[in-house]
Amino acid sequence: MECYDTHASAPLQRIERVLWHNKICTLRGAKALLRNHSLTVNGRRIFDRTALVSCTQDIICLNGQRLFLTSDVYLMMNKIGNTVCTHRREQCPTVFDLVPESLVTPAALKRTSLHCAGRLDRDTEGLLLLLSDGQLSHRLTTPRFCVPKTYIATLAISVDSKKQIQYREQCQQGVAVEQERNFPAFTAAPAKLEWLEQNRCSITLTEGKFHEVKRLFKALGNTVIHLKRIALGGVSLDPHLAPGKCRPLTNQEISTLWKATSSK
Repeated sequence: MECYDTHASAPLQRIERVLWHNKICTLRGAKALLRNHSLTVNGRRIFDRTALVSCTQDIICLNGQRLFLTSDVYLMMNKIGNTVCTHRREQCPTVFDLVPESLVTPAALKRTSLHCAGRLDRDTEGLLLLLSDGQLSHRLTTPRFCVPKTYIATLAISVDSKKQIQYREQCQQGVAVEQERNFPAFTAAPAKLEWLEQNRCSITLTEGKFHEVKRLFKALGNTVIHLKRIALGGVSLDPHLAPGKCRPLTNQEISTLWKATSSK
């Protein structure tokens, strides 16, 4: 994908998504529009519907008329415990309650326009992506794209060096996970496990099924007592982002997320 914006701070988006978001055409119709009409970015005509543009920095014209466009919102949150990933009113706060209105501008975007790209359980903390871009969110959460997700798990039972090797090998082979509620049993895809302490480890998965990390360790004979996601699709949790706070994703982070799904 070609980038037409030289301002590192300006949010970049696929032109097809920008046109759809502003009700100029459908996502499927973007290719035909670019072929049959003159759309220029900073004076240069483009034909590639995946070209990246900035609604705030680029001058975008359709048939000689400038378009004043708005873009999607891409946020990183450092989720805290006792918050839920839903817009429904619950007994405990939702993650969307923690999003400042200043981060869901411009135009008509509201907190309700955002959704979680990979939900976290009520007590799970760490990296959470809040997007209004449904296309990217779908690709990040669909199992066939095999997007890596890394967690730090604290276990109830300490694991000695011999069993650590067994845990690691079983995760590499794929662990048979039992049914939970209405979610069926399955054999987990190979996962990468690295030990930090006898009761703490990092684990990288590519599926993101319901309670997968907790169910996986339960199948291994242990219990997760604390879970924190630290990376998703090549994007890591900002170490300077305080718990419960969020910030816009950078251009590089958005590009990294797209790349994580582009080869599948």
